[in-house]
Amino acid sequence: MLICGIDPGLNVTGYGLVAVTPKGVVLKGTGYVRTSARDPLPRRLEQIHRTLKRTFARTKPQAIVLEKLYAHYRHPLTASLLGHARGVIAMLAQECAIQYFEYPATRVKKAVTGKGHASKRQVQRMIEHMLGVNAEALGPADITDAIGLALTHALVTNSSLATESPRRPARPFPARMGGPSTGRHKEVFRQRSARNCFFAVATRGNGASRQKCKPKQTAKNFV
Repeated sequence: MLICGIDPGLNVTGYGLVAVTPKGVVLKGTGYVRTSARDPLPRRLEQIHRTLKRTFARTKPQAIVLEKLYAHYRHPLTASLLGHARGVIAMLAQECAIQYFEYPATRVKKAVTGKGHASKRQVQRMIEHMLGVNAEALGPADITDAIGLALTHALVTNSSLATESPRRPARPFPARMGGPSTGRHKEVFRQRSARNCFFAVATRGNGASRQKCKPKQTAKNFV
């Protein structure tokens, strides 16, 4: 299965082709489309459409993956311009009869690094580790983002791929933190609760006075 991840943009549109094989994922190709800000919008969109259509005809991917559109309310123009490029790619997927998928940014980071709020640098380093490539040698950062999208779809649709990032083993939380409790945790929690001095608020009339409670009598049973 050949997956094409695309990071759309009016200035630079990057793409990365990832193939799913019995041995894992393999990077098959990358590229980008750079348009000139001096050209009118229709010409820039036509350039993106023409270049990607030629790429799809040559490589024949089975899936196209984009990042779900996220727009901040303070920058509506950015979302509007990005929507033009996304619309061209969505239309192209329909023209070429290629499956179209979208993933949010946090899902991509979670699939690649194991952390939903990982930095771009962490994502790049994990892509380098998984595919054995140098992210800086690939070109613009849009290409690395596109590869991450393709990898995400490969990992989501192929659970047999053993390419997840290593994670720290989970440590049991003490009972006071609401985690799984053992007999020892329960005993420690019981002793500490007995020693603690809590404060209660007694309401009298229109005001409230804070009173200090005495430690529980069971506290003197402990050393």
